[in-house]
Amino acid sequence: MLAIGVDVGMLPPDVVAATPKADDFYIRAENKYRQKDYKGAIADYTEAIRLNPKYDTAYNNRGVARSELGDPKGAIADYNTALKINPTYAEAYNNRGVARSELGDKQGGIADLQKAADLFRQQGSTQLYQKTLELIRKYQQ
Repeated sequence: MLAIGVDVGMLPPDVVAATPKADDFYIRAENKYRQKDYKGAIADYTEAIRLNPKYDTAYNNRGVARSELGDPKGAIADYNTALKINPTYAEAYNNRGVARSELGDKQGGIADLQKAADLFRQQGSTQLYQKTLELIRKYQQ
């Protein structure tokens, strides 16, 4: 027989189901990316972007996942959008610079890497600044 009103020591949750937010999809995408599920990561980054069209980090990271799948042009398109949203996004300049260099646009790639290095330095990211300088030297050879 079912007992109604019996105290089981727990209260029901206030919210039964919450609507997923852009950050929820972003976190899920990051986990999929770490597991090398790049297609799954792209799908979740895309959903995060749909929910928040100004999500510059999701665009950048979707570009990285696209790059992993051998789609440098798609990656560059995502980096471009991230930079339109946030023109001081050093990591997006860095990533676009690498992609452009690998596509044969050494001059454009080095220009992006130099912009990334300048931004990293201004933002106090010494380690990233040094790594970017190393990439510039690599692509200048």
